[in-house]
Amino acid sequence: MWNGRAHLEATLRSVVGQTYPPGEVIVVDDGSTDGSGDLVRERFPQVKLVRQENRGVSAARNRGAAMAAHEYLAFCDADDIWLPWKLARQVATLETCSTDGEPIHVLASRALPVWDEETDALAQAMAGLHPPPPPEPSDLRKMTFVECLKGTPVIPSTFIVSKLAFEETGGFDETVQAAEDWELWVRLSARRNIYVDPSRLCLHRLRVGSLSTGSELMARTSATVLRKWAGSPEARSMSEAEYRRLCSWHRLWNAYLCAVRRGRFPDEAFRGLPVDSWTVFPNGAALAIARRLPGPFGIACRLYRRYRARRIRSRSRRLVGASRRLVGASRR
Repeated sequence: MWNGRAHLEATLRSVVGQTYPPGEVIVVDDGSTDGSGDLVRERFPQVKLVRQENRGVSAARNRGAAMAAHEYLAFCDADDIWLPWKLARQVATLETCSTDGEPIHVLASRALPVWDEETDALAQAMAGLHPPPPPEPSDLRKMTFVECLKGTPVIPSTFIVSKLAFEETGGFDETVQAAEDWELWVRLSARRNIYVDPSRLCLHRLRVGSLSTGSELMARTSATVLRKWAGSPEARSMSEAEYRRLCSWHRLWNAYLCAVRRGRFPDEAFRGLPVDSWTVFPNGAALAIARRLPGPFGIACRLYRRYRARRIRSRSRRLVGASRRLVGASRR
């Protein structure tokens, strides 16, 4: 947690108010200057509060994980919201959906992206809904290493990982300054099976400020991770064309993010990595446009981002209304 006071209370209430109570709750204050730590101490005496100098999100998560006394770890960012049954469903999944007698070491669910001003209202409305039915093994999707290398469909606030698996992979890499969750996800998938429950058990708060920084760092991280795993045994299942398509997708995605955030795309970071020809649709053709017509490409990316933001805002409002109607109908 770093300067997260604005939304921290709502987040912590969603964690300590789980229908399956967490064994312990640890908050690492990563050098906050806005009184976040004081809020935790005053309003949540049951929470273990640890303060440290500002060292970054990976160091804070690793510090909390090292202090944890239980078998499984569940992370939650300071502005996300766990739905009341998040832990209950994930614990039930760990207990009933293991495959071949082997325990599940890494389990994630999906998050529901919600615009900032609708998040608390939606959390309050959804808290009155009935929890989803118990999970079945068929509900889970096993992710391959190659799928994880393309990108993670989840955020840290949704996954639960055994402390054994977390420690054997070395935890979050504190030298990685962006996309650190994806980098860990790739390392975990090289050692353990990863399962994803399609249920949405967390509200992911979106804000304008959260979209404004880190695009160049994320691009450099993507290139570094692709190079690191290029010749690994785990990546040998990919053909040359598949690896080229994967590298092209990452290059295009990061070019899009840099254009949206008006940052510089570090094309040199991807030098030496294979790329689709301009005749290959969609990645190769889009990358050719980005290189030769950066102005129009940037305008198109920003227009698309605004369209997506409007859709998320509209959906957030509809979900609040629908949830309130469902709760009202269930009480009649």
